[in-house]
Amino acid sequence: MNYIVPQDRLKNLMTSFLNDKLVGSVSKIDNFIILYYYDSNDDYYDSEILMEFDSEDGRLFVDKPFIETFESFFPFGNSQSFIKEWFENTFDVTIEYVES
Repeated sequence: MNYIVPQDRLKNLMTSFLNDKLVGSVSKIDNFIILYYYDSNDDYYDSEILMEFDSEDGRLFVDKPFIETFESFFPFGNSQSFIKEWFENTFDVTIEYVES
């Protein structure tokens, strides 16, 4: 069965998916903004990093398995560009490049 999803609705779904990753998992340390995979134990020092932004060089690191998961849910274009734009808008930063 085929579904037609308007582009605005698709962007909203993708944004909501990323916004869900913000719940209780963001740390700002010195020049870094770090998003962790959610851990119900709230022990983020032992948690894996989902995304990490370094304001000194403008680098956004995104965990490769997360990008692959995102692309499998939303196989409609350049996932890294969408994630970069979302991160910039969410945290009011400028990203120079994305690394995974």
